[in-house]
Amino acid sequence: MARMQGGRWLDVAASGTSFSIQEHAALCRLMEKMPNPATQYPRVWAFLGSDRKNECLQAIFAENTFVRADSYTTIRLRGDAASLHSKSPIFFADGDPWDDSTVSYSKVARRGSIFPIEWSGSTTAAEVHRSLYSQVLFLFADVVCLFLEDCRPGYDITKLIGNHESVNGLPAKTRPRLIIIVGDPEKTNWSSAVDYSQHSGNFSEISIFPMTGGERVPDPDYDRLKVLLLMHSQEIQTLRQDYIGRVSTTELERYLHFAIKHLAKSNEHSFDFVRSCRAPKEIPPDIGEKVNRVYELCVASGLSDFDSARFIASALIMDHYRPEMPLMDPRLVYQTFYRADISHSFSTNLSSPMKWVDLVEDAMLIEFAPLRSDAVTALELRKKFLISQKGHYSAVKSNRACLYCVVRAAQHFTPCDHPLCDLCAQKFGHPAADKEHHYDVDRCLLCCATISMAIETLPPTMDPTVLAIDGGGTRGAIPLEFLILIQEYLGPCRLQDLIDLDVGTSSGGLIDLGLHALDLPVSVCAEIFSQLARCIFQKRRPPAFPWLPRTVMLRLRQWYSWWRHDSCYDGSIFGEVLQHLYGDQPVFRSISAGPSGTIRSSTKFGVVATSIGTKTEAVMIGNFNAADSTADDCGYRLIRPGNIEHEPKVCEAIFPPIDLSVGTFQDGGLTDNFAGGIARRTVRLIWPSCREPARLLSLGTGSTPPPSGGSLPHFRNSFLDGFPRRAFSAWMKCLEPEGKWKEMKSQLDESISQNFRRLNVPLEETSSALDNVEMIDRYRDLVLRYPGSATMAKDAALDLLTARFFFELDACPSVDQSPFRLYGTIRCKGSARLLVAAMERLAPHPLEFVTDQHRLGWLVPDRDICPSCNRFCWPVSLLCRNSDQLLHIYIKSGREKRWNLNSFPTTAAKLVCRQQLDVPFGRIDHGQPSRQPCAACECGRLPFRGRRRRRNLDSAGQEWRKKRVRVQ
Repeated sequence: MARMQGGRWLDVAASGTSFSIQEHAALCRLMEKMPNPATQYPRVWAFLGSDRKNECLQAIFAENTFVRADSYTTIRLRGDAASLHSKSPIFFADGDPWDDSTVSYSKVARRGSIFPIEWSGSTTAAEVHRSLYSQVLFLFADVVCLFLEDCRPGYDITKLIGNHESVNGLPAKTRPRLIIIVGDPEKTNWSSAVDYSQHSGNFSEISIFPMTGGERVPDPDYDRLKVLLLMHSQEIQTLRQDYIGRVSTTELERYLHFAIKHLAKSNEHSFDFVRSCRAPKEIPPDIGEKVNRVYELCVASGLSDFDSARFIASALIMDHYRPEMPLMDPRLVYQTFYRADISHSFSTNLSSPMKWVDLVEDAMLIEFAPLRSDAVTALELRKKFLISQKGHYSAVKSNRACLYCVVRAAQHFTPCDHPLCDLCAQKFGHPAADKEHHYDVDRCLLCCATISMAIETLPPTMDPTVLAIDGGGTRGAIPLEFLILIQEYLGPCRLQDLIDLDVGTSSGGLIDLGLHALDLPVSVCAEIFSQLARCIFQKRRPPAFPWLPRTVMLRLRQWYSWWRHDSCYDGSIFGEVLQHLYGDQPVFRSISAGPSGTIRSSTKFGVVATSIGTKTEAVMIGNFNAADSTADDCGYRLIRPGNIEHEPKVCEAIFPPIDLSVGTFQDGGLTDNFAGGIARRTVRLIWPSCREPARLLSLGTGSTPPPSGGSLPHFRNSFLDGFPRRAFSAWMKCLEPEGKWKEMKSQLDESISQNFRRLNVPLEETSSALDNVEMIDRYRDLVLRYPGSATMAKDAALDLLTARFFFELDACPSVDQSPFRLYGTIRCKGSARLLVAAMERLAPHPLEFVTDQHRLGWLVPDRDICPSCNRFCWPVSLLCRNSDQLLHIYIKSGREKRWNLNSFPTTAAKLVCRQQLDVPFGRIDHGQPSRQPCAACECGRLPFRGRRRRRNLDSAGQEWRKKRVRVQ
């Protein structure tokens, strides 16, 4: 006989008045004995009782060996040794529902878990036991056997049945069947007379099974019982398959984990099979608005309601059914996750919105059918659907919604106006061989057009690097000179390739557009800026009434002329120069064609503008969309024209006021000239999982000298110190970015304050004009002559370079044990050889990875950069006390210089969440790779991560053995 140990499964632990559920990983131990748990679909039987129940188990499962130690637990879970290797193994759970005893708090075995009870109000051990049976065991059991002879004397059996209600959100016919086993003839007659109809809602069926042998039950009775159990189990599983699909052993383990976790938090709400399949906040809160927007685009394109319903239903099928997802009834999925949001978002002027909502549900049934009948994934189904339509949906064009998945915001815009989100770039693109999270798209599936597009996305565990440039008219030469210095230090590394988000105000926006919309070198941007400034600011508008003598009310006539034309300078000249330099191309499309003709979509950039309403507010016009359009706590509005034809050109985006379909806007510097504050808030708008940027480089346009010491000024007269002068001075002071930078810097946590840097120089007394073209060269000289400006630019370059290194977990750690080991890899975003060479050239000493307590090892390019794929790979192992422990990893040079690794400091729990390693049924990227596999990288990985401390700096190139590193 096979010895099936490890039956201990669930216990109720008590400490004073608090309770917890201890899960001892019994199912995990069973899965280790099974050949392929992912394709084995177990039958689960529950047995309730004590002595008679134990006798029954030994008779039915004769090939099992029952261990006495397994009896000291609340609920046991074991597997039938005879069927454990079959396609449908039998799992049997047993316990004594009349025993409310508890165990003391103790550590659980490896892979076990402890779930503290967090119920509101007072709780008793009996309530926890009762809920454990009804809301965990009965949820997953096919059949429940209750041994009446083991019932406590005087106990009302109907009370037991009534208290153990099993409600799982599925139809009543899918609930477990209850078999009451009676051996005493007197009890058999009594039980037959009991009316169980009032409790039939708790179980799909209640029946009586009489034993014929009295105290000694013959084997034929147990054989009949086993046949009955097999029949009921098969019938229940067939019914459930229509709703939640066939549940494999792997899926059962995930379901059970979340059911116990759900029970520990609340016993008032029943566990929902469908909702447990998706992680919290996984479905965008504005999904109804996105679906409604795509439907309106389909209608405007002349498509029928059925065509639009199929298009959206196919996308929803892909959104939900990952490869690991159970094949649940699509109607349940639609009603649980999508229907309510879609119904509420439809406009009231639609003639019959509910008819179309029902049509989408019917279309989901049609699109779902191949998932059950064919060996195909939902992602492959979506691709086949779009290809089979042969351009039928090519007229549907969007500027906001991703047309591949429908449920997420568009971030990458193809020449044919069929955009993709970051996830769809990974799902429909081909990963590059030599870079991380770089995808090539060679075909548009909606219009069947051949394209050549390279898309870069941000890794899940990487925070963005932000460049923010303040406005300042001709003083924009100051940040440009800093950028030139930074680029000189970077060498072959392009500045644009190190920036994930670029935000500019006024003249800073002009610099952004040149760097990213046109992909121009920094030096070329500086030349264009000089030409543009000299053309527009060379000559102001002449005074009104030019026939009057120049000495007659000259200043008053000048102001009148500016007010009449709504500007100090001739805007037509500005527009002509911009159009000549930049052309008529749309600016906010995140598209730039390189020498090879390949379209690049990487850096997100935006220009800050201001509304012209009485309640003036800052707005952002950029080449991106908010991940969640319902987010309204960023302090400004993101403007994105819904119609692609309304996309502003370069010349329109810079010259204020600009008239878009959603309103008229003017220079953003009039309300908020500090681009750094808006850029920091924009990070959370585009990447909700990123709370702060990895690096924020703020470039100023000169700071006015602080007032000299001494006494404060006194009021002189109404002409010199009247309200107009005071109001103007106060307004100009509010526009001064330096004070806002200091305020933001003071509010940062000390652990990340070093990630924020500002480059600026003080202005001279006579050099603060915003429109004096004669001062452009002098502004540049201010940067070059300022003490330490070269060091500032060098430090900024190192900030940008070190921010491209990020940490990625190799697998989900076992965080339930303490301490636990965290295995991961430090990787590099971009061209690793160029980045490492630039860092080694700029850093004063050799580079190494360190924590707060340990030196992990030196950075050696020849060893750490794969010669085959040219990607950076640096394995690390950290020993953590708990999942919420704050972890620090730095890149260090010498004794003083060190930089936070991207997204650090962080915790193991945050890393797991951002990579979606703890989701029950697959990640939202459908498991599509973010990089091409490289055999050389995998073969070169050593089993022990973390490197021994170097003893001799002169031997930086030699290989060092690896060791485990504990972080405390």
